[in-house]
Amino acid sequence: DGGGVMGEHYFGPSQTTYSEIWIRLYIKQLSGFIVGHEKVINAATAGVFCCIQNKYFGSGKLNMVNKQGDYWLPQNQGKDVTLINDKWFYLEVHLKINSATGVADGIYEMWMDDCGTDGLGCTGPGTLVAQYLAVDWAAGELPFTRLWLENWSPGTNKSTGEEYYDQFIVRTQRIG
Repeated sequence: DGGGVMGEHYFGPSQTTYSEIWIRLYIKQLSGFIVGHEKVINAATAGVFCCIQNKYFGSGKLNMVNKQGDYWLPQNQGKDVTLINDKWFYLEVHLKINSATGVADGIYEMWMDDCGTDGLGCTGPGTLVAQYLAVDWAAGELPFTRLWLENWSPGTNKSTGEEYYDQFIVRTQRIG
């Protein structure tokens, strides 16, 4: 099965590249939404990509998976946030590629908050739910070239229902 609801966006008019990015968005899954094995955001480089993914087969708890090294980076700050249908959630992710292959100096951080049913309940910079300051993305010196929204799941693990995104921003510094 292929993905029907996907979007890919290169950075800048001349496909600018970055070794460090912050991604912020709001996400809402409507009533009846059932999470499959779906990715929410892919940050891609020339040789590797990493993605924020609903925990394997749909718990609603977001975590990072490194597709090159194939390992999971779960929420690790003791403040886990799980997506709940019919509520808006604030999500911000900080990614920094490691300086060289095999050097574990990459970064992955994620902030999340439940903003309520109307989306107006988030007023601060977000709650830190994941922080990894020694990541080897196995990309070494390959910068981020694009973001890819991939909201589909293969085979019997498909997500069903509607999911919304709002205020999607990518910057080179913390957004909050």
